[in-house]
Amino acid sequence: MVDLVTPKQTALVAHLRACVFSASVLVLAGCSGGASPDTASTDVTSADPAEDTIAPPDPTGAPDAVTLMSPPSAPPPLLGYADPTAPTLPLHPQLGWSQTDLAGEPVAATQIDQMLVVAVRASSGPNGIVALDRQTGETLWSLEADESRIPIEVATADDALLAVSADSSFEQTSIARLDLATGQKLWERSSPLPLAFVYRGRLIERSQDGQTLRSIDLKTGEDNLELSGRLRSGLGFVTTSEGAATVIDFSSLEPIGEPIPLGPTLDRSAPGIVLDTGIATVQDDLLISFDPSGTPIGQIDLAEFSEGPVDVGPMLSPVIGSDTMFTLFVAGSVLTFTAAGNSQPWQPGIFPSSIGVQDERPIGIAESTTEPNEFEIVDMQTTAGLCTVNTTTQPTVAQNGLFAAGAAFGYDCQQWWQINTGADTVTLAVGAGILVANTSDNTWSYYR
Repeated sequence: MVDLVTPKQTALVAHLRACVFSASVLVLAGCSGGASPDTASTDVTSADPAEDTIAPPDPTGAPDAVTLMSPPSAPPPLLGYADPTAPTLPLHPQLGWSQTDLAGEPVAATQIDQMLVVAVRASSGPNGIVALDRQTGETLWSLEADESRIPIEVATADDALLAVSADSSFEQTSIARLDLATGQKLWERSSPLPLAFVYRGRLIERSQDGQTLRSIDLKTGEDNLELSGRLRSGLGFVTTSEGAATVIDFSSLEPIGEPIPLGPTLDRSAPGIVLDTGIATVQDDLLISFDPSGTPIGQIDLAEFSEGPVDVGPMLSPVIGSDTMFTLFVAGSVLTFTAAGNSQPWQPGIFPSSIGVQDERPIGIAESTTEPNEFEIVDMQTTAGLCTVNTTTQPTVAQNGLFAAGAAFGYDCQQWWQINTGADTVTLAVGAGILVANTSDNTWSYYR
């Protein structure tokens, strides 16, 4: 028998899930000091509502469950540079189906064609994974997890269905590939999450100490390449040895260009990032950027931003939609930099997460440090606040808006609608719909 997880374990699940791989790139939001991720939302395989071929919603089902606010009259523009696995929110959700025999709490979900795959945490009995027909809600297959395992995430990548789980202490995590038709495990391996992600048919792992990069074959689960060096995370990997840095391409895992000299005193713990314009790294309290040929193009003395010894955060985060901008944590504050060495400080206590491009400018989201339950859409170039959303949970970033606590918002922060749920209800944005699970009466519903 598996007991309900504690609030601490629930928070760990949320943090691990925010840092777990997506179908194409490493998810940085939630891993770099930002706001805590929502435990009732997930990254999912996208689905275009215009291409939705399932049967129309049941008009007799729970008409009062959805309260329309100000939904757009036409589909709004999709978020530029959005995660391709992000959901697409329905503009006028209606009940598609309800099933009354699905027990447990959904913690993650993904859509594969007309199938919903859901990771379930049970209040008693084994945890597991269930696959549902998206049109009817009927169970296609189910897989019971080992009693000692807690599910964290399910995701698709290059036609592979992957499931992530952890032990009760959340110290041992593993990734398994499941058969799409039956749910049977094809292979399983321990993985140092959140340091794993999938890219172009490869499962790539980075060791906890940052010294090793491994490529795993998705078909077999076996290692097919291993690289050693001092690794940095960002849009790519950088190995550093003998005072030089080399960019590693995700597709081929081969070096890009010639090694870039960095000098003999490179700090082993210093973060770095790969940009389209080259490499940025920290050495001797200096932020230095290089173009792809290895020529320095910018330099900033980080001591200017710290009253005491320079305390640089564990990673640099790229600004999505910009090939020259990134954020760096220095002495507990966030700074936005360009490769040319320009800087823009954020207000104290603000930790933005870059999410994409809207109206030709990169935007992010940040939790307010002064107002409870308030999240702000921010301009990542100017650090200016654009609008605010009031919700009790960290919003899920969708391709056309934000989803949180059963509510949908546009990127202008205008609320579209609210699914009216009770205290024992979990909501997940999945593909082009919303999964609503009432854990007290084992009723799951799907709105689209």
